[in-house]
Amino acid sequence: MMNKIKLFWILTYNFFLFAITSFSLKLFPKKHLELRKWAAKKSIPTFITEIEIKGEIDKDTQLFVSNHQNMVDIPIIEHILPNIDLSWVAKKELGDIFLFGNMLTQTGAILIQREDKKSLIELLKESKNRLENGKSLVIFPEGTRNKHPKKMLPFKAGAKMVAEKYGLKVQPIILLGLEEIIISEPLKINRGKLKVVFLKSRIAEKKTDWYKNIEKEKLKLLKEYNEAIKKAKEAQKAKTEKEFHQKLNEAHKLKNRIKINKEEINEKIEVGDNVRYFNSKGVVISISGKKAIIDIDGKKITAPLNSLKKYIQTKKGKKVKIFKPRPQKVDVKLDLHGMRYEEAMEKADKFINDALLAGLNEIIIYHGMGSGVLAGGIQKLLKNHPLIKEFHPAPPNMGGYGATVVIL
Repeated sequence: MMNKIKLFWILTYNFFLFAITSFSLKLFPKKHLELRKWAAKKSIPTFITEIEIKGEIDKDTQLFVSNHQNMVDIPIIEHILPNIDLSWVAKKELGDIFLFGNMLTQTGAILIQREDKKSLIELLKESKNRLENGKSLVIFPEGTRNKHPKKMLPFKAGAKMVAEKYGLKVQPIILLGLEEIIISEPLKINRGKLKVVFLKSRIAEKKTDWYKNIEKEKLKLLKEYNEAIKKAKEAQKAKTEKEFHQKLNEAHKLKNRIKINKEEINEKIEVGDNVRYFNSKGVVISISGKKAIIDIDGKKITAPLNSLKKYIQTKKGKKVKIFKPRPQKVDVKLDLHGMRYEEAMEKADKFINDALLAGLNEIIIYHGMGSGVLAGGIQKLLKNHPLIKEFHPAPPNMGGYGATVVIL
């Protein structure tokens, strides 16, 4: 009976908290950041006693990616990132939820229809808009709520597509222990401690395994954490004091093994890059050997290259660096004859993205037959592209096996 009363009180408290916040957002839209951070701060203590944070928050991050267990993930992340203006990428259905949906739409969330091509194109446009206005994006790469928190769902392509499109700095977040605090079926809340791990941030570069590496790191951490929890539960069931201490020590050892990969990301520093030099920020104006000259507020200093770290400006009113602007005019065909393999793949990838943004439904790529290297590369590119509906060899009068028709 007491548990039911406690649950009723928590749900009622949060209902009125979000009702007040939603109403206040309509009255004071310019105060949206302060209002939602306040709401998150007031909501968290109703189901979490303590938050333990491992790793460092990279304040220059443009895209945070986190595991997803339930809607409580959103106020938690809002709370642990207190001074960062976040724009959530969520499924469209969440916008229909009373009060919660209002808060999402009023704070600049991007609501998309999953598995819909047009919605993904809209995601690219809206992401660019939010980034240019100084916001950081948050995406759940699993694509939906994970009902089996001891495992991870396969990562969807949306986060990878946005990050690589605009060359974003990405920081992974993993929430550990929430499944023990909030039990969905039947609904039950056991106030407890939450562990949050910030993994190393990285630049989303094409032709690298940055996205797969995030997935691997998260799976490893989740596995180690679940092993520690399992040993702790075994300790609680121990029949003797000796067995209890043995199991508990094993749990502590496993918990302490949960380490963050502290390897530095190998970022090539080039002239014109925005860089951090300890607590200062500047621009690289020249490089000679292993040293660089950087301009910090008009003062030129020499610093070792290995002491510099790239960062991307995201201040409000300043444009983020967009590597692939929307095309003004796009042809429906691309001829790759005479190109080297790497050049051809890069041209084809850009051509496909430009065609998608231009709203084309069908394109044709001429690659020839020859040794089959280019044709094989195009097949692989199309097979792995998240927005390609289908593709097939062109009719004989349009190039036959020396060309590929692509349906977008």
